[in-house]
Amino acid sequence: MEPKAFRTSAQPVLVLATVLNFVSLGSFMMVMPLGPDLVREIGLNANHTGLLSGGATFIAAVCGFLAAPYLDRWPRKFLIGLFFTIRSLLILGCGAVNNAESLIALFLLSGCVNGPGIAVLMASVIDATPPAKRGQAMAFVSSAFSLAAIIAVPLSLEMARWSSWRTPFVVFGLSGLLLAAAAWIFFPAQRPSSAPAQARSSFRQLLAPQAFRWALMMVAIQVFGHFLIVPNIANFFVFNLGFPRAELSVLYFVGGVASLIILQLCGRILDRGFTKPIVLGLNALLLFGILGGFVKPGYMSLYIAFTLFMAMSSGRTSVTTAIISKIPEPQQRASFMSLQGTVSNLAAGLAGTFSSWFLSLDTSGALIGMPSLGILSCACLLIALYVLVEGVLPRVPAAADSVPVTSTVPAPQATQGQRS
Repeated sequence: MEPKAFRTSAQPVLVLATVLNFVSLGSFMMVMPLGPDLVREIGLNANHTGLLSGGATFIAAVCGFLAAPYLDRWPRKFLIGLFFTIRSLLILGCGAVNNAESLIALFLLSGCVNGPGIAVLMASVIDATPPAKRGQAMAFVSSAFSLAAIIAVPLSLEMARWSSWRTPFVVFGLSGLLLAAAAWIFFPAQRPSSAPAQARSSFRQLLAPQAFRWALMMVAIQVFGHFLIVPNIANFFVFNLGFPRAELSVLYFVGGVASLIILQLCGRILDRGFTKPIVLGLNALLLFGILGGFVKPGYMSLYIAFTLFMAMSSGRTSVTTAIISKIPEPQQRASFMSLQGTVSNLAAGLAGTFSSWFLSLDTSGALIGMPSLGILSCACLLIALYVLVEGVLPRVPAAADSVPVTSTVPAPQATQGQRS
C-alpha cells in the first residue's frame, strides 16, 4: 500500500481508535482518584477502591482471553460498536447508582466487554495499516494512555469537584455512545481470515523458550508490585496524609506531564544502547518515590514523591516492554505481546484485589496497612529488577533490531493502566 493510500484509508481509523481508547482508559483511570468522593458520597469503603480497579482489570483480562478464539467470526466494526455501546451504557449506569455495591457491580460488568472490545479495536488498527506503518500506528493509538493521565483524570476530578461525582460517569458514558455510533459509520468492514488450528499450535509452543518464561515472570512481578499501590493513592493521600482534595487534579496533571518527558528521554537513552544504566536508574528513582510517598511519607513533598512514582514507573514499563519485544521472532511477536498483555492485566487485577483485602480502615476512615503494601511493592520491584537483569537481558538476541520507546505506556486494560 502506498503512503498516500495509507493516509486516506487508515487515518480515520487511527484517529477514531485513539479517541475510543482515550475514553475507555479515561473512564477506567478516573475511578481510582475519585475514591475520596465515592467514599464521602455513596459510602464506598476506602479500601475497596482496589476492588473496583483490580476486579475490572482482572475480568477484562479473563473475558478477553476467553473471547479471543471467537472474535474473528464477526466483522470488526460490528463488534467494536456492540462492545463499546454496552460498556458506555454500563458506565452511564454507574453514574445513576445510589450505593457502593451497585457501582462495583456495574463497573465490574463493564470490564467484561472492555477486554474483548480493546482487543478488536487494536486488531482493526493492525488490519487497516500496512506492515511498515504498524509500529507508528500502534504508538499513535497507545498514546491515549498518556493523554488520559494528563487530560481525562484531572478533568474528571474537576468535574466531580465543581458538579458531582456522577458527572464524569455521565460525560464518559455519553461520549462512548457517540464514539460507538461513529465506529458503526466510519470503520471499514473488516473480517480477516484466520487459521485457528495453526494459531493454537503456535500458542502451545510460545512458552517453550526459556527467555519467554523469564520475560513473562518479570512482567507479572513488576505489574503486581505496581498495582498494589496505584488504586489506593488518592485515598491514602487525602485521608491519611491530609492532601487537599482540590489539588488532586493538579497532582495527576504534573505526574502525567513528567511521564511524557521521561518517556522521551528514556527512548533516546535506550536507542543509544545504554540499556542496563537506564533500567537501574529508573528502578532506583522509583524505589525512592515509593519510600518517600508510601512507606515513610513526610521527608519529601508529596508532589515530588508522586511525580517520581508516576514518571519512573511509566518509563520503566516502556523500557522493559521495548526490551522484551526483541525476544520473539517476528512471526511470534504478535502472539507473545498478546500473552504479555493478558499476564499484565491478570497481575494488575490480582494486585488490586489483594490490596483491597489487605487494607483496613480505622475509626477516622484512614487506611491501615499502606506502608506495608509499599514495602511489598519495593520487594516486587527488586525481584523484578533481578529477573530482568539476570534472566531477561542475557537472553535478548544480540542482533535484535532496535525497538524505539515511544511516548506510550502499555496499560493493563482496561491495559493500562495505568497505572497511576
